[in-house]
Amino acid sequence: MGKAIITYLDAVHCKANKEARELILPALTYKNIVWRRSRTGTKAAQSNISHLITGRKGTGGTFLAGLDLRIMEYCKEKKLSKIVFNGKENLTHIAPSAKPYLKGIVFRPDQKKALKAVAKESRGRVVFPTGSGKTIIALGIISMFPECRIIFLCHTKDLINQTLKELNKYINNRKIFIMGAGYKSKMSEIKKSENPIVLSTIQSFSKLHTKEYVDFFDLTIVDEGHHVNSRSSQYGKVMEHNLSPRRYALTATIPTNKKEILVNEGFFGKNISELTVGEGIEIGIIAKPIINLMPVPYSSDINMMCARKYKNFYQYGIVENEARNSLIVNETLNSIKKKETTLIIIERTEHGDILQNMFRQKGIEAPFVQGSTNMKERNKFKREIKIRKQKVVICSKVWKEGINIPSLNHIINACGMKEEKAVTQAMGRGLRTTKKKKTIKLTDFLDPYMYLAQHAILRIQVYSKQGWL
Repeated sequence: MGKAIITYLDAVHCKANKEARELILPALTYKNIVWRRSRTGTKAAQSNISHLITGRKGTGGTFLAGLDLRIMEYCKEKKLSKIVFNGKENLTHIAPSAKPYLKGIVFRPDQKKALKAVAKESRGRVVFPTGSGKTIIALGIISMFPECRIIFLCHTKDLINQTLKELNKYINNRKIFIMGAGYKSKMSEIKKSENPIVLSTIQSFSKLHTKEYVDFFDLTIVDEGHHVNSRSSQYGKVMEHNLSPRRYALTATIPTNKKEILVNEGFFGKNISELTVGEGIEIGIIAKPIINLMPVPYSSDINMMCARKYKNFYQYGIVENEARNSLIVNETLNSIKKKETTLIIIERTEHGDILQNMFRQKGIEAPFVQGSTNMKERNKFKREIKIRKQKVVICSKVWKEGINIPSLNHIINACGMKEEKAVTQAMGRGLRTTKKKKTIKLTDFLDPYMYLAQHAILRIQVYSKQGWL
């Protein structure tokens, strides 16, 4: 057997020769669940073993460079000292040319620690709870690289506008370009500027031909970086072809599925700095969540209508469930009486419309922020609930993450669902403390029907895991 060699090809890819591929394959292996239809028409789940490395047995293959530390740890654990890593010295290295500085901002110790980690590492994930100042960390990173061409990517126009507002406040000596969210900056224009900062939605940036950006940017920052979890997605295409030497993900959560973990780590590497919700509560920057679990009355009529189909249970057990929706409205009315502000999170537009009409019947106008809501109205509703002029807002997934409303007192998770990332992200809308707010209430529901009850239990497990119960 020949020498096992792994070679760095660029900032994104490594190549393992056939000897190395055979040795490291277990470290890059995951189970892939696929659904196949049988001859009788029923669907059954099948588990396949897949690998996040190209090639086949007896050949070499390429893998994402951010997985190098995982492989090194695996080699150390399995005592595979004969694997040689070559070529890292040939990669472009860009060192920070300034200390982090934002006028009027004193970085907290945890933020300083994150920025020191960024200065030391060319890639990595900064995992901080929503409301703990990730945007300030992002701006601190930008301030450390005044001579670099920087791309800041995110997935919603609300995040673009929120970041632009902070950039204009703290970094106003550099040219800023925006792609998406109603702005139409072009790469031809950007390339004429010296050391530009580009803010872009991933939807707009992914439409560019890869040759327009492949070797242009020096530093990439992705907000809500847990969305980078598939090589075939818009993020996957961009991150695979964007060869910027430095790349960082800012997020409150990381993927939990093995394949998504490997992909996300492959593009960004390991966590380089982390602050837990518990640590945030301890130092006084995160509001302590108070969980309010409400039992939903059982109806045999609803159970019969659903015919054991999940889509029916969600439609009749959640969206059109009058008893459940009445609980939502009444809980909101109780908060309004206490002069508190409430954000109600739904999944389907129809559900938001139903709740909005129920509030109107009570004499309350509850704005409904959804995908079709224009940016002017979104900013208006966000501003009004922040200053407590508006006491309740209904929102779809467009506000499920990335939007900070420090004055928020009450979040109602009306959408059910089970995904851990979605549950913790939804909670993050109001986690930031204020002088008058040290806790935040989260209302969730104990649904009594097939599938929905299981989802409720899984959400409770998330709250317990976070230490909120």
